[in-house]
Amino acid sequence: MLSWNPTGLMATGLDQPEETLRLLRNAPASVVQTMDLDGTPVRACGGMSYHAAGAAMAEALLTEGRTDFGCVGSGLDRDIVDPDRGEDTVAQRIASPLRIDLCL
Repeated sequence: MLSWNPTGLMATGLDQPEETLRLLRNAPASVVQTMDLDGTPVRACGGMSYHAAGAAMAEALLTEGRTDFGCVGSGLDRDIVDPDRGEDTVAQRIASPLRIDLCL
């Protein structure tokens, strides 16, 4: 794609392989990474902080007195987007979150 000399590039996420990051850093075009604000962009990013959103949601549920939480997902052992999911201070206030890994 860079051989086409684009004036701008948009990539999803901040979690790119090192080779991709090198290409984006050296690109003569504007680079915008979308979806996630939790990390360091090559140049610019737009999206939301999934850590802040998850913490706010957990805080609201805890305020309502809810204490039974679960996380259902697929391939959680290979989660490259957020390997620390559930390890923040709000998650530590939950006694024992249930994790279910679906194998499809």
